Amino acid sequence: MRTGLQSDLAIPLVVLSIIGSVGVRAASAEPPAPKAAAFFEAKIRPILAENCFKCHADKKQKGGLRLDSLTALLTGGDRGPAIVPGQPEKSLLVKAISHNDPELKMPPAKKLAKRQIEDLANWVKMGSPWPGVDSATKAAPLRGEFKISDKDRAYWAFRPVARAPVPRVRNAQEVFNPIDAFVLAKLEANGLRQNHVANRRELLRRAYFDLLGLPPTPEEIEAFIKDKSPDAWENVIDRLLASPQYGERWGRHWLDVVRYAQTNGYERDDEKPFAWRYRDYVIRSFNADEPYDQFIREQLAGDEILPHSDDAVIATGYYRLGVWDDEPDDTRQAVFDELDDIITTTGQAFLGLTINCARCHDHKFDPISQRDYYKLLAFLDNIKGYEKPRFVIDSATLTALGNGREKLTRLGGGQKTGQKRKAQGSAAGVTPASAAAPGQANNLDIAWALSVHEKGRTAPKTHVLIRGNAASEGDEVEPGFPDVLAPAKLKPTSQMVQGEGQLIISPRPRFGGEGSGV
Repeated sequence: MRTGLQSDLAIPLVVLSIIGSVGVRAASAEPPAPKAAAFFEAKIRPILAENCFKCHADKKQKGGLRLDSLTALLTGGDRGPAIVPGQPEKSLLVKAISHNDPELKMPPAKKLAKRQIEDLANWVKMGSPWPGVDSATKAAPLRGEFKISDKDRAYWAFRPVARAPVPRVRNAQEVFNPIDAFVLAKLEANGLRQNHVANRRELLRRAYFDLLGLPPTPEEIEAFIKDKSPDAWENVIDRLLASPQYGERWGRHWLDVVRYAQTNGYERDDEKPFAWRYRDYVIRSFNADEPYDQFIREQLAGDEILPHSDDAVIATGYYRLGVWDDEPDDTRQAVFDELDDIITTTGQAFLGLTINCARCHDHKFDPISQRDYYKLLAFLDNIKGYEKPRFVIDSATLTALGNGREKLTRLGGGQKTGQKRKAQGSAAGVTPASAAAPGQANNLDIAWALSVHEKGRTAPKTHVLIRGNAASEGDEVEPGFPDVLAPAKLKPTSQMVQGEGQLIISPRPRFGGEGSGV
């Protein structure tokens, strides 16, 4: 049996993709779906705070209107309710920001950008989700003044990995491995019994669907039923894990987690050149049983790993999978939107935390401050932003693989190598000889990868952005991790002591294999 990515993810992985449709509703206690809440915090709250609160919040209410809570929006001002959830065409707020009525233009001095208007209209159409506290007064952060409490630090997700004692169960004869005991303990606690033990046909079909996504053939079922050897089941699992289809099946789940896409999004939705190399890297990693910690390091810092390898460079294509606006309304704000997309995915995929919620303010629920957000962003602030592909040595988006860099150096950095050709190139991902300038055709046969590069040896200064506004810089911060995750501040608590007072902590977080605490 294997101990890296395969054994970790052979157990069915629960990948929750919460699309969260939000229907028409008034102000209610029901919290909005996570995706709707994230959209509000990233797009809507900053628009309102930067353009509306000066005249329509706690200190001033022109026209009797406040816009700093959902209740206030629904109550409205002198002209009536500002919004009708689910119906932007009937909402005064949408009408005002559109500037179509000469007597109702908000903000009066300058019309909002086209995308801001679209975002507000879409928010109303979604049902006007408003996360957190809502009242007739300005909503304050739920956590109050930011402070990490002992209770925050004691939360299980912020503690070192520990080996949990195997629970005792009444029907011990139904336990074939420790995992069974954990499941059975919960069932017994709720007065439930396990289903019957699967027969060999059922067991084989489950294994095939779980690991390959395909059913076994009748011949394979018959062979397994007849195989009475003690290691028949282990042999089946090893064979399925060794199948190329295993990586294709489970690699797809990872691609969903890291929001894999082969186009940029927005109006033109151009192709991302050689994005498929990252896809193939993921599949190879699963099929090669690559250790999970290495898999993470290659994606987050593959360009820094020595000795250099093509796979590690390809892995940094992770940074290029998000949406990219090639014609932003605000160029500097778009840079931070791109970085936010990376932080959002990194926090959710690798940490299971919605760190992005702290872009504009301290996290309302988790012990993550706005300062923590920008300390993490400081790690990324030196990477070159995505740009249209250029087949040259100093491209921000592409890297020449193998000995391609040396070839480009001999050709003057590749400045004459046909950068205007179609980005996707040949199916093999190689710059063909025909793309070279006359006289250089025999020297150019280069494979490229979508990748990440740094701006320079000295990282730029990173500042907290007030309300997430790129034009409003606050305190300078250094690269760092959220304070609640700082190992030096972790102290043993009674909640950590399990079993016979023995706390077993793995030498490093890792899934599967010895010392994992699993």
